[in-house]
Amino acid sequence: MDLLFAGEHDFAKSIESVPVWTPNVLPSVVCLTELGSKFANPDVRLSPKAARMLSAFSSGDHIFRVSGAVLRLHIIASGIETFGFLLPLDRLLDYRVAAALNVRRWLNGGTPAPLQMMPLHQRKHLILALRALDGRFAKVSYREIASVLFGLGDAAGRAWKNHDLRDRTIRLARLGASLMAGGYKRLLLYPYRRKPL
Repeated sequence: MDLLFAGEHDFAKSIESVPVWTPNVLPSVVCLTELGSKFANPDVRLSPKAARMLSAFSSGDHIFRVSGAVLRLHIIASGIETFGFLLPLDRLLDYRVAAALNVRRWLNGGTPAPLQMMPLHQRKHLILALRALDGRFAKVSYREIASVLFGLGDAAGRAWKNHDLRDRTIRLARLGASLMAGGYKRLLLYPYRRKPL
């Protein structure tokens, strides 16, 4: 795995903190493959700089950090002369195309779109959902979970059944269960709103 920070030849050592994802799991991983001569237009080519850069990479996974963006490439084979994107016609095609266009922008000398982080309030919401799920696994009542998550104490009294935190706690536990059942994969699609998985 190579990490490119800025210049064409400015390679850093492999880093363990950046996870490598396979293209079938993370649609922002862009697959590059050999483009057959039938499809390669000799009049439309990569810039010499981009062609040199890509030709220098071995097959496998490469991660680049450029101007706040993280670009992930999976190169099918080494020694490719004419590159093309491999874009499966699946439900993630929109995401794959967006990632491919970002890589093309970078290869053409432009600035790729920066990595978009999930806002703090959304991350906190997901954390609450997992904590609520943990409580349910521990056979704790929704009322006790709400007490821990929101500092409810005994304030609800007899009004617990109609308390707004009761419904919120139940929704959080259900969200946690859906994340556990495979919904966590949607997090890899952020910031896209569709839920194709």
